[in-house]
Amino acid sequence: MLDFDGPICSVFSGLPASSVAAGLLDFLRRKAVQLSPAMMVEEDPLEVLRWTANHAPEHLSPIEDELCRAEEVAVQTAEPAPGAATFIREATQHGWSVGVVSNNSARSVLAFLELQGLTADVHAIVGRVHSRPDLMKPDPAPVLRALIMAGHSAVASVLVGDSVTDVLAANSAGVQAIGYANRPEKWVGLVDAGAIVVINKMDELAPALLAAAAGGSNGSEDAAAPGDGQVP
Repeated sequence: MLDFDGPICSVFSGLPASSVAAGLLDFLRRKAVQLSPAMMVEEDPLEVLRWTANHAPEHLSPIEDELCRAEEVAVQTAEPAPGAATFIREATQHGWSVGVVSNNSARSVLAFLELQGLTADVHAIVGRVHSRPDLMKPDPAPVLRALIMAGHSAVASVLVGDSVTDVLAANSAGVQAIGYANRPEKWVGLVDAGAIVVINKMDELAPALLAAAAGGSNGSEDAAAPGDGQVP
């Protein structure tokens, strides 16, 4: 299983996340919602969604709808993660089942995969449940849904993600996690959260999966050091 924003593409590389968040906050202001000082300057649209669920639930559905629309626009110009498409295609050739587990909407994931010609190589897409940000990762629910869709057990699966929430969601679901540190500052957090190995490039994913299958790695001792791209 792969997270979407990070391991597969940079969702908001073309349409900045800060612009999307600003649009959502403008909507809330027009509805006379009193924003907290921190929320007034929030640049993460997913955090705006979470805040709305907790503090202005009557506006959650339209905020969700607007975010879904923005994500579908954003993926049209999203930068693919180097090596991701090659890995997905090669995984299919090797008989590995690939699924995507994302806090973004499933429709935006599908739209990007269609643009990249990857839909035939992805066997399950689990995105954000509409108006239920509480079920986003780090909640294990999306990982568990992906396992059911793919028909695989947790012990026979692995989740690749670039955030601590990915690792926590995987571990809560009984799935091993591989960290993707596309920026050096992510490395320590991924290891501390429990990633069994950390990669710096998607080109390193196949060797990391083989290492995970061998069962001989652990995040604190065997993960790659920042920048060196090693796997056990």
